[in-house]
Amino acid sequence: MHADASTEPAHAWGLRSLALRTDLALLGISGSTIEDYGTHLVVRTPANPRFFWGNFLLLRRPPYPGGAREVLAAFDAEFPGAGHRAITFDLPAGETPGEVDVEEFLAAGLKSSRGVALTAAELRPPAHPNTEAELRPLASDEDWEQRITLSIAINDEDGHRSAEAFARGKAAQERDLDARGLGQRWGAFVDQRLVATAGLYRVEGDLARYQS
Repeated sequence: MHADASTEPAHAWGLRSLALRTDLALLGISGSTIEDYGTHLVVRTPANPRFFWGNFLLLRRPPYPGGAREVLAAFDAEFPGAGHRAITFDLPAGETPGEVDVEEFLAAGLKSSRGVALTAAELRPPAHPNTEAELRPLASDEDWEQRITLSIAINDEDGHRSAEAFARGKAAQERDLDARGLGQRWGAFVDQRLVATAGLYRVEGDLARYQS
Protein backbone atom coordinates (compact mmCIF):
# COMPACT_ATOMS: atom_id res chain seq x y z
CA MET A 1 0.00 0.00 0.00
CA HIS A 2 1.42 3.34 -1.06
CA ALA A 3 1.08 6.59 0.86
CA ASP A 4 1.87 10.13 -0.19
CA ALA A 5 3.01 12.59 2.49
CA SER A 6 1.29 15.71 1.28
CA THR A 7 1.94 19.39 1.73
CA GLU A 8 -0.99 20.27 -0.57
CA PRO A 9 -3.79 22.56 0.68
CA ALA A 10 -6.43 20.71 2.68
CA HIS A 11 -8.98 20.91 -0.13
CA ALA A 12 -6.68 18.62 -2.13
CA TRP A 13 -7.73 15.72 0.11
CA GLY A 14 -11.35 16.09 -0.94
CA LEU A 15 -12.73 16.18 2.59
CA ARG A 16 -16.44 16.82 3.07
CA SER A 17 -16.17 18.19 6.62
CA LEU A 18 -15.06 21.81 6.86
CA ALA A 19 -14.03 21.15 10.47
CA LEU A 20 -11.67 18.35 9.41
CA ARG A 21 -10.48 20.34 6.42
CA THR A 22 -9.40 23.25 8.61
CA ASP A 23 -8.07 20.87 11.28
CA LEU A 24 -5.72 19.27 8.78
CA ALA A 25 -4.76 22.57 7.20
CA LEU A 26 -3.80 23.99 10.60
CA LEU A 27 -1.89 20.84 11.50
CA GLY A 28 -0.07 20.95 8.18
CA ILE A 29 1.18 24.51 8.58
CA SER A 30 2.17 23.67 12.18
CA GLY A 31 4.57 20.92 11.09
CA SER A 32 2.40 17.79 11.11
CA THR A 33 2.51 15.36 8.22
CA ILE A 34 -0.51 13.91 6.41
CA GLU A 35 -0.13 10.64 4.49
CA ASP A 36 -2.85 9.71 2.00
CA TYR A 37 -3.64 5.98 1.71
CA GLY A 38 -6.74 6.52 -0.41
CA THR A 39 -9.27 5.04 2.01
CA HIS A 40 -7.83 6.98 4.93
CA LEU A 41 -5.32 9.62 5.99
CA VAL A 42 -2.61 9.17 8.62
CA VAL A 43 -1.86 12.37 10.52
CA ARG A 44 1.34 12.62 12.58
CA THR A 45 2.75 15.32 14.83
CA PRO A 46 6.23 14.05 15.78
CA ALA A 47 6.96 17.14 17.89
CA ASN A 48 3.95 16.41 20.13
CA PRO A 49 3.19 12.66 20.37
CA ARG A 50 0.83 13.29 23.31
CA PHE A 51 -1.44 15.35 21.04
CA PHE A 52 -4.19 12.81 20.38
CA TRP A 53 -5.79 14.78 17.54
CA GLY A 54 -2.40 15.43 16.03
CA ASN A 55 -1.68 11.70 15.75
CA PHE A 56 -4.70 9.93 14.36
CA LEU A 57 -6.41 8.10 11.50
CA LEU A 58 -9.00 9.90 9.39
CA LEU A 59 -11.25 7.51 7.47
CA ARG A 60 -12.89 8.84 4.35
CA ARG A 61 -15.96 6.73 5.21
CA PRO A 62 -17.01 4.73 8.28
CA PRO A 63 -15.96 1.06 8.02
CA TYR A 64 -18.36 -1.68 7.02
CA PRO A 65 -19.69 -3.95 9.80
CA GLY A 66 -16.83 -6.04 11.13
CA GLY A 67 -14.22 -3.55 9.92
CA ALA A 68 -13.32 -2.02 13.27
CA ARG A 69 -10.70 -4.67 13.99
CA GLU A 70 -8.87 -3.84 10.76
CA VAL A 71 -9.03 -0.10 11.51
CA LEU A 72 -7.66 -0.57 15.02
CA ALA A 73 -4.89 -2.81 13.71
CA ALA A 74 -3.98 -0.14 11.17
CA PHE A 75 -3.76 2.48 13.92
CA ASP A 76 -1.57 0.25 16.09
CA ALA A 77 0.72 -0.41 13.13
CA GLU A 78 1.06 3.29 12.33
CA PHE A 79 1.47 4.42 15.95
CA PRO A 80 3.15 1.61 17.89
CA GLY A 81 3.38 2.39 21.59
CA ALA A 82 1.29 5.55 21.24
CA GLY A 83 -0.69 4.97 24.43
CA HIS A 84 -3.87 6.16 22.73
CA ARG A 85 -6.10 5.43 19.75
CA ALA A 86 -7.70 8.33 17.90
CA ILE A 87 -9.88 7.67 14.86
CA THR A 88 -12.35 9.95 13.10
CA PHE A 89 -14.60 9.78 10.03
CA ASP A 90 -15.24 12.21 7.20
CA LEU A 91 -19.01 11.76 6.97
CA PRO A 92 -20.92 11.97 3.67
CA ALA A 93 -23.20 14.95 3.18
CA GLY A 94 -26.39 14.60 5.18
CA GLU A 95 -25.09 11.86 7.47
CA THR A 96 -24.84 12.57 11.18
CA PRO A 97 -22.47 11.03 13.74
CA GLY A 98 -25.44 9.30 15.38
CA GLU A 99 -25.93 7.21 12.23
CA VAL A 100 -22.43 5.73 12.35
CA ASP A 101 -22.23 2.29 13.98
CA VAL A 102 -19.49 2.64 16.59
CA GLU A 103 -20.44 -0.37 18.74
CA GLU A 104 -17.42 -2.38 17.58
CA PHE A 105 -15.10 0.45 18.56
CA LEU A 106 -16.82 0.84 21.94
CA ALA A 107 -16.46 -2.90 22.54
CA ALA A 108 -12.72 -2.52 21.91
CA GLY A 109 -12.48 0.06 24.69
CA LEU A 110 -12.69 3.30 22.73
CA LYS A 111 -14.95 6.20 23.67
CA SER A 112 -17.24 7.93 21.19
CA SER A 113 -17.53 11.70 20.97
CA ARG A 114 -19.35 14.03 18.62
CA GLY A 115 -17.65 17.14 17.32
CA VAL A 116 -19.73 20.21 16.53
CA ALA A 117 -18.21 22.90 14.32
CA LEU A 118 -19.58 26.41 13.91
CA THR A 119 -18.88 28.31 10.70
CA ALA A 120 -19.24 31.96 9.77
CA ALA A 121 -18.84 33.92 6.56
CA GLU A 122 -18.47 37.21 8.45
CA LEU A 123 -17.87 38.44 11.98
CA ARG A 124 -20.30 40.43 14.10
CA PRO A 125 -19.83 42.12 17.49
CA PRO A 126 -21.13 40.02 20.41
CA ALA A 127 -24.62 40.85 21.64
CA HIS A 128 -23.46 40.91 25.27
CA PRO A 129 -19.74 41.82 25.36
CA ASN A 130 -17.76 41.23 28.54
CA THR A 131 -16.51 44.54 29.87
CA GLU A 132 -14.65 43.20 32.92
CA ALA A 133 -11.92 41.20 31.17
CA GLU A 134 -8.99 42.67 29.25
CA LEU A 135 -8.90 41.07 25.79
CA ARG A 136 -5.53 41.03 24.02
CA PRO A 137 -3.14 38.72 22.16
CA LEU A 138 -0.72 36.62 24.19
CA ALA A 139 2.61 38.39 23.97
CA SER A 140 5.05 37.67 26.79
CA ASP A 141 6.60 34.46 28.10
CA GLU A 142 4.44 34.92 31.20
CA ASP A 143 1.28 35.07 29.05
CA TRP A 144 2.20 31.79 27.35
CA GLU A 145 3.03 30.13 30.67
CA GLN A 146 -0.45 31.07 31.84
CA ARG A 147 -1.86 29.58 28.63
CA ILE A 148 -0.02 26.33 29.41
CA THR A 149 -1.28 26.30 33.01
CA LEU A 150 -4.86 26.84 31.84
CA SER A 151 -4.57 24.07 29.25
CA ILE A 152 -3.28 21.64 31.90
CA ALA A 153 -6.21 22.48 34.16
CA ILE A 154 -8.64 21.72 31.33
CA ASN A 155 -7.00 18.58 29.87
CA ASP A 156 -5.35 16.89 32.87
CA GLU A 157 -7.26 13.60 32.71
CA ASP A 158 -4.41 11.10 32.64
CA GLY A 159 -1.64 12.60 34.72
CA HIS A 160 -0.03 16.00 35.08
CA ARG A 161 3.18 15.08 33.26
CA SER A 162 1.47 14.04 30.00
CA ALA A 163 -0.94 16.99 30.14
CA GLU A 164 1.96 19.40 30.53
CA ALA A 165 3.86 17.83 27.63
CA PHE A 166 0.79 18.22 25.43
CA ALA A 167 0.20 21.82 26.54
CA ARG A 168 3.81 22.89 25.97
CA GLY A 169 3.87 21.24 22.55
CA LYS A 170 0.70 23.05 21.48
CA ALA A 171 1.95 26.38 22.81
CA ALA A 172 5.21 26.00 20.90
CA GLN A 173 3.30 25.33 17.67
CA GLU A 174 1.05 28.34 18.20
CA ARG A 175 3.92 30.69 19.00
CA ASP A 176 5.55 29.61 15.76
CA LEU A 177 2.35 30.38 13.80
CA ASP A 178 2.23 33.77 15.53
CA ALA A 179 5.87 34.48 14.62
CA ARG A 180 5.11 33.58 10.97
CA GLY A 181 2.24 36.06 10.84
CA LEU A 182 -0.44 33.38 10.34
CA GLY A 183 -2.58 34.35 13.30
CA GLN A 184 -2.68 34.93 17.03
CA ARG A 185 -3.93 33.41 20.25
CA TRP A 186 -5.96 35.85 22.28
CA GLY A 187 -6.56 35.85 26.00
CA ALA A 188 -9.16 37.15 28.40
CA PHE A 189 -7.38 38.49 31.51
CA VAL A 190 -9.03 39.37 34.82
CA ASP A 191 -6.67 41.06 37.29
CA GLN A 192 -3.73 40.00 35.06
CA ARG A 193 -4.83 36.33 35.31
CA LEU A 194 -5.62 34.43 32.11
CA VAL A 195 -9.12 32.96 32.40
CA ALA A 196 -9.91 32.01 28.77
CA THR A 197 -8.18 31.85 25.39
CA ALA A 198 -9.04 31.49 21.72
CA GLY A 199 -6.85 31.32 18.64
CA LEU A 200 -7.55 32.49 15.09
CA TYR A 201 -5.20 31.24 12.36
CA ARG A 202 -5.28 31.61 8.60
CA VAL A 203 -4.99 28.16 7.02
CA GLU A 204 -5.54 28.59 3.27
CA GLY A 205 -6.64 31.46 1.07
CA ASP A 206 -9.36 33.37 2.88
CA LEU A 207 -10.18 30.42 5.15
CA ALA A 208 -9.27 30.67 8.84
CA ARG A 209 -9.70 28.42 11.88
CA TYR A 210 -11.02 29.70 15.20
CA GLN A 211 -9.94 27.22 17.84
CA SER A 212 -10.00 26.36 21.55
